[in-house]
Amino acid sequence: AQTDDLSQASLIVGSKSNEDLQNYLNFYQRMTHYLFTQAIGQKAGLHTTLTRFMNYTQSSLPFYHKTFLIPQQLAEFKNSLSKTKFWIEKPSCGSCGRGITIVEGMPEKFITRQVIMQEYIRNPLLIHGYKFDLRFYVAVTSLNPLRIYNYNDGLVRFATEKYALFFEDPTNLSAHLTNFSINKESDKFHVTNDVKEDGKGSKWSHVPFWPFLDGLNFDVETIKEKIDDAIATVIFSARNKLALQK
Repeated sequence: AQTDDLSQASLIVGSKSNEDLQNYLNFYQRMTHYLFTQAIGQKAGLHTTLTRFMNYTQSSLPFYHKTFLIPQQLAEFKNSLSKTKFWIEKPSCGSCGRGITIVEGMPEKFITRQVIMQEYIRNPLLIHGYKFDLRFYVAVTSLNPLRIYNYNDGLVRFATEKYALFFEDPTNLSAHLTNFSINKESDKFHVTNDVKEDGKGSKWSHVPFWPFLDGLNFDVETIKEKIDDAIATVIFSARNKLALQK
C-alpha cells in the first residue's frame, strides 16, 4: 500500500535533494534514486566530477574530450579557441537538446549564465552518411560494494541530414546533432516500433548496430569493453558523492 509515512515505507520512490534520507533509512528500506545524482546527471556536475577524478589520478580520460565550464574556466577556454574551430555550447543544466548550439570561435553572448563548451569532433564515424550516438541503460544497485549493470540493448539515434552536406555549416543542427527533440521536426525523421524495421530510419536498437559495425571490420568486443570501462569510470568517480553522508 502507498504511504507518505517514510518510517512505514519499504520502497521510497524518488528523493528530496535537500534532505539526506540515507541518514535514517532502516535496513529493510530501499530508494529508487541515489541522492546527489547531479554529480553525473547534470552537465556541470559531470564535468566537475570527471575533472576532479583526472586531477586526482593525474590521467586523462579518452572518452571525455576537451570541455570547459563557463564562466569558471573562461580564461582556459579562450586559450584553446585557436586550436579548435567549432564548439558545442550547452546549458550547464539542460536536457533533451534544449538550447544546444554549435558555434565558431567565441560566442558574442553565451546562451545561459553558465554553459558547457565542448570541442566539436569534426571527423565522426558515420552510418550511411549520418551522424549517430549510442544510448545505454545502466543500473547501479549498490555503492558498497559498487555494483553496476549495463543492459545488453540500447538505443542508436541518428541525425536527419547527411553530415557531409553541412560540414562547414554549423547552423543546420539536424546534420550535426542527434537529439530527438531537434530531429523530430524534420520531414526526414522516421521512427517505427516494428521490429522488422529495426536497423532502418532515425532510431535503431543495438541489435542491428553491433553486427553492422562488425561488418565494417571494427573490433566490436574491444569497443564494448571500452564502453563498459567508461561507464564504470564515471560511476566510480562519483561514488563518494553519491554515497555522501552528513
